Amino acid sequence: MGAAASDGSRLIFGGGEDDHGVASQIWALEEDGWTEIGRLSEGRAELGAASGAVGHVIFVGGRTADQPSSSIAASDLVEGPVIRRISELPTARSGVSAFGSPDWGVCAVGGSTAQEVSTKVECVNVDGAVTSLADLAEPRHRGGSAYAGGLAFALLGSPTLDVETSPTVWVLRPSGEPPQTSREP
Repeated sequence: MGAAASDGSRLIFGGGEDDHGVASQIWALEEDGWTEIGRLSEGRAELGAASGAVGHVIFVGGRTADQPSSSIAASDLVEGPVIRRISELPTARSGVSAFGSPDWGVCAVGGSTAQEVSTKVECVNVDGAVTSLADLAEPRHRGGSAYAGGLAFALLGSPTLDVETSPTVWVLRPSGEPPQTSREP
């Protein structure tokens, strides 16, 4: 699975898998349809993508092969026609969700390696500066996340490497307070 986000004027999609394994292509949906605009620094699947501000998308994490042990920490920036690797997150993992925030940039939430599911929330801005937020109270991968009204939300996903889903929603605050949890739908 690849990842998509809007840069404010177009939808940007990158990564995923094709007939040859993990993909590196990045596509933009504009008025005339889908156009390939470049490539990720490394082909990868199970990555996250979001935008922290208009004009760019950042792809985070993922795996470079068909094994969870191939998880990486790469962050690639798409800004107009320019695509470049900007940073490495502290924790390599795939199955991350991502949200964009004006406070933190683009944040990778949860994810997993071959051995464990992660609680990490790590962010990168367009300059490549990395910030780690408070960990989630429980590990989570293949979940969702979003930013709205000055708060970030991390929701659902699996707490184990098995396929199961948790109803937990975490609320992440810019102040750096520990995440609050809710089990209400």
